[in-house]
Amino acid sequence: MPEVYSNSAEPPKIIEKLKSGKTNESFIVGFHGFKSVVRVNYSEERKLGINREREDLILRLLRYKSFVPKIFFNDKDIQIREFICGRTPKLSELKISKYREQLEFYLNEVQEIDVKSYERKCYLRYIKDYEAKLGSVDTKMISVIEEAARFIDESHWSPVIVHNDLIPENMILSGDKLYLIDWEYADFAHPMTDRFRIFGKDDYRFFDSNSIVNALEILQDGVDYMWLKLRAELNYED
Repeated sequence: MPEVYSNSAEPPKIIEKLKSGKTNESFIVGFHGFKSVVRVNYSEERKLGINREREDLILRLLRYKSFVPKIFFNDKDIQIREFICGRTPKLSELKISKYREQLEFYLNEVQEIDVKSYERKCYLRYIKDYEAKLGSVDTKMISVIEEAARFIDESHWSPVIVHNDLIPENMILSGDKLYLIDWEYADFAHPMTDRFRIFGKDDYRFFDSNSIVNALEILQDGVDYMWLKLRAELNYED
């Protein structure tokens, strides 16, 4: 926790509730001119496929990266991070060369971190875990998603740190610099995942196998579908 907070009896004050975010509640909190962002975590995160222990581990691995805001405090209930003055970028802005180059540099930096000692994500197990939590499923659709997950699992690749939810809402544009936030879905996963999410299927210069591209597309669409369906069944609203 920031020392400026912990050494005073006077409580910090909420300045503003942040509107973006589909899982947690976040607030800008201030104290004597010092600002931070306090994220109050969704209490049933495991049902949404979130692993707070893994998020904490990955944030520790990323702690020296300048494009990840400093984490002052992090546990299963609350995260307190550095306040970055900025805004959510538009998806179209991320296609501009200077921002695209930043993202590519960031992803390369993240993927250079040695994670060989950590368990590689099993996509089929991940899908089956989601499936078990859903009250009802389209069996034909699930079969297609499982086949894509199985194909990725059986392909040859080495895991890297993957954000897994790399969308504009999980970025801050401050001046001309992008920051990446909210790593709660991060995992040790397929190296094409984040580039596919943000740049899309047609960006073939990053992909060396059409089959992997197709499998990632099916998997991404399938996980998005199951995630939204599960949120609806849990009656969770923004």
